[in-house]
Amino acid sequence: MSIKNIIFDIGRVLLHFDKPEFLRTFGFEGEELEKVNRAIFLNPAWDDYDRGLYETDELLRQYLSKCAPSLEKEIRKVLCDGWFFDMMSPIDETVKLFWELKKRYSVYLLSNFPKEPYERCEKAFDFLSGADGKVISYEIGLIKPDEGIYQILIEKYGLRPEECVFMDDTKENIETARKLGFNGFVFSNADDARKQLENYGIIL
Repeated sequence: MSIKNIIFDIGRVLLHFDKPEFLRTFGFEGEELEKVNRAIFLNPAWDDYDRGLYETDELLRQYLSKCAPSLEKEIRKVLCDGWFFDMMSPIDETVKLFWELKKRYSVYLLSNFPKEPYERCEKAFDFLSGADGKVISYEIGLIKPDEGIYQILIEKYGLRPEECVFMDDTKENIETARKLGFNGFVFSNADDARKQLENYGIIL
């Protein structure tokens, strides 16, 4: 069966999202960087933020009251106004690939992303609103690799998984997609993605 749909993850596929590098802009290095990274990005509260359970101000309260009160100064330093948006910038070669694919195929987004940061990014980066459809984690309360988020994409847009190719930077997310019948590969860079897509018969 021929491929009709291309599905993109967003973070580290279409947008730069390097958490340690972002933390270095605040002067964190070494062991301190690791502590702050664990306290913020590797914290279970972060997954709930992606699920849309918290606004950013509530995320901060969760961190300070329950998760990492000993790092209050550092966490407040990072969670400043616009902090998440400052982590993001387009990966130009993948954005170029996105628009090339859209000329011939339907293009969708499937991503774990918190509400406020996503809305700000969507206003700034036209390719996010240029997709033919999207399922973003905060909208539905589920995050990848939960099978439910993939099922919602299928049902919302009437997709056949075997007619789709999904690219994501996380192996577990691709494994779940394949389990459900999607074609897919782990994204590393745009040049490799082009080769992978050509292997599926995608015309560029």
